[in-house]
Amino acid sequence: MTRRAWGRTGLAWGLALSVYAAAPAQITTKGVAEDLSGIQRKTKFALGEPELLDRKVTATFVREQWALTWRPLDRVVFYVVKPVGKTRPRVCLYIYTFPQGLDRWRNDEFCARVVGQGVAAVGMESALTGERYRFRPMKEYFISELAEALAKSTHDVSYLIDHLATRKDLDASKVGVFGTGSGGTIGLLAAAADPRVRAVDAINPWGAWPEWVKDTTTFPDSERAAYRKRAYLDRAAAFDPVRWLPRLKGRAVRMQFVKNDLSVPPAARARLVKAAPAGSVVEEYSDNLHHYQAVSGGRMFEWMAERLGR
Repeated sequence: MTRRAWGRTGLAWGLALSVYAAAPAQITTKGVAEDLSGIQRKTKFALGEPELLDRKVTATFVREQWALTWRPLDRVVFYVVKPVGKTRPRVCLYIYTFPQGLDRWRNDEFCARVVGQGVAAVGMESALTGERYRFRPMKEYFISELAEALAKSTHDVSYLIDHLATRKDLDASKVGVFGTGSGGTIGLLAAAADPRVRAVDAINPWGAWPEWVKDTTTFPDSERAAYRKRAYLDRAAAFDPVRWLPRLKGRAVRMQFVKNDLSVPPAARARLVKAAPAGSVVEEYSDNLHHYQAVSGGRMFEWMAERLGR
């Protein structure tokens, strides 16, 4: 997959409008300096007016597509899927790994399955992903700008919860985050940053950056030397879940690892498992088939529903 597929407008806008001029910890956009030095929001943007783009009602779910802006020049499109017959359901945010976008949320079968446990589902894209990959030169993308992408995405979870908390049809007082790959990393960081995130289910989360960049299959080998440099690792260190996992004691945390998925190398996986707080759940599967057999048919979402109290 090319980076053009990750963001159809990236090249044109990146060449036409370089609005981001950044030191590693700070991005300046139209006169607004955003502090991206850590997982906590130090720059507070006001939420814009939400725009309803589409709505579909079925016998089992109601699906809404929304657009909302808080960070200048970064319009966020997300989906809210609610189970029919459930009054003010609890909420789980879903963040799939880079470079995956929002296509699955237009699939009726998936939407019916994801709310089958009575919990509302909110699908969001991470920063520098899909339609959010714009205004940048093609050489800058999620992995090359890992610290920025994780900082923004972690902050975005809190902004989205702020918005969901204003809705009278949802209960956003106790929120879960389900994530795969980089989305799992964002979920773990968001839980450390925001006490409203009470449960995290992370599948193959990225982390343990020195070990991860050394052997992950996530990016081309031609880029590996740049990511093993001290400057890159120093910027990413503040967003390493190995650092934050021990602070999630008292939260519901599950990490699922598929051992033959080398997007998370064995050495990185070992450090993530070791950092897991007491009481967390770590499940390891030899391959994708065994993982599928354990979680298919909607069983993937049972654990989160039980932790949120449905």
